[in-house]
Order: sequence, then C-alpha cells, then structure tokens
Amino acid sequence: MSLDNETGLDKPGIRVRPVTGLVAADYFVPGYFVWAVLIANLARIGYEEKTMYMAAYDWRLSFQNTEVPFFDGIIPVDLVRSHH
Repeated sequence: MSLDNETGLDKPGIRVRPVTGLVAADYFVPGYFVWAVLIANLARIGYEEKTMYMAAYDWRLSFQNTEVPFFDGIIPVDLVRSHH
C-alpha cells in the first residue's frame, strides 16, 4: 500500500483506491462502528443512500496528487440548504 518514493503516486502496475459510498466508513472492523449509527439514524428519518454522500479519500496521497473526481461529488452546504 505504499506509494512511489519519487512521484508520490501509485507504484508502476499497482492501483489502490478507497472504497466508495456509505460502506466506506460505516464500520472500521466488525463490531467497531465509525459512522454506522449516524447512517442508520438518518435512514430512519427518511434519508437514502442517494441523498447522502460519503466522501472517501486516499489518505496516502498529498492534496496535490488527489484525483479530481474526489471533488466532483462534493456539493457545497449552502447549495444543499437552498434545495431543501
């Protein structure tokens, strides 16, 4: 899981990316929740996976090397508030 020491990116022939969606942060390991309780409570009041977004990222990469698609799914909070 380490990166190339010179480029700071994936080593040749290797591509590791974070899991996407809500499952990316619900549980750390079985029995140890991170956001699972919050996700379940939001579901109880009507939120669905299509109305929630979990911004998973590759913690190994520097900000400069983070892929642009990571930022494409993020909607500014002010925009969300104006539509609800």
